[in-house]
Amino acid sequence: EMEVKLTSYLPHQRFSLVWERKLTDRNTKESFVHTANTVKPDFVVVGFAGRKHEGGKETILGSAADFSIRRANASVIIVKKNKSEGWAPSDGKTMSFLVCVDASKASVKALQAAMTLSRSKDDKIVIVHLAALDQESLHQDCRKEAVEKKYQAIMVAHMSDMPNVELKIMENTPDMSLSRHIVDLIEQDGSFDFVCVGADQMKSRLSDKSLDNEDTWHVGSVSDHVIKHSPCTVVVARNLG
Repeated sequence: EMEVKLTSYLPHQRFSLVWERKLTDRNTKESFVHTANTVKPDFVVVGFAGRKHEGGKETILGSAADFSIRRANASVIIVKKNKSEGWAPSDGKTMSFLVCVDASKASVKALQAAMTLSRSKDDKIVIVHLAALDQESLHQDCRKEAVEKKYQAIMVAHMSDMPNVELKIMENTPDMSLSRHIVDLIEQDGSFDFVCVGADQMKSRLSDKSLDNEDTWHVGSVSDHVIKHSPCTVVVARNLG
C-alpha cells in the first residue's frame, strides 16, 4: 500500500522503500534515528500528528518527532498535516518558504535548506530577521545592520536569479516574544508551505544511554515554539560544521 502511494507521487527512480526490523535493545524512535544516522540522508522526514493541550490547539510534539529533532544527524522536516493534504510534487505549484535568520551559522543552513527544497526559481523565499530591541547590548556581528548586510550579500551571490526572494528586517516589540512574531507572520500571510529554522549541536552528553550516548542537538526556545505552533511544515536545519 505504501509503495502504491509513493508511486502515485514519484517515479520509481526517485525513491526506494526499505523495511527495517526494530532493534531489540531500542524502542521505535531510537531504532528510527539509529537507521537515519546510519544512512546519513540530507533530510529526515517525520509527521506531526499533534496532540492537543488544554487550549484545544495541536501543539504537543510527539515523542518520535521530538527525539528525531534532537538526535538525528541530519536536517529534520516536521510535516504538518493541514499543509500536506492534497499536494503532489508534480502539480506544478510554486512553493513558499519563510526562513528565520540571525547571526548564527545554523541560520545560514536554514536558508540553504530552503534553497535545496525549492523546485523552481519562481518559488517565494522570505528571509526574516527579528531584531532585538536592545541592539547596543549585542555583539557587533549580531546587530541588525550586520545581519542585513550578511544576507544581502548571500542573496546577491547565490539568489540573484530568483525574482521572489525578499529580506525583511522586523523590529521586536516588548509585548510579544520573537517566536510569537514569527508564528503570527506565518498565520497572517497564509501562503507559506515551509518555515525554516536552524539548530546547533550541543557538546554536552545526554544522561540517558540511548543511541550509545551520542551528542544531542540544541533547539532554542524560539525554534521550539515555531515547531509546535507553526501551521505549516517546519524544517529544522543542522549546522553540521
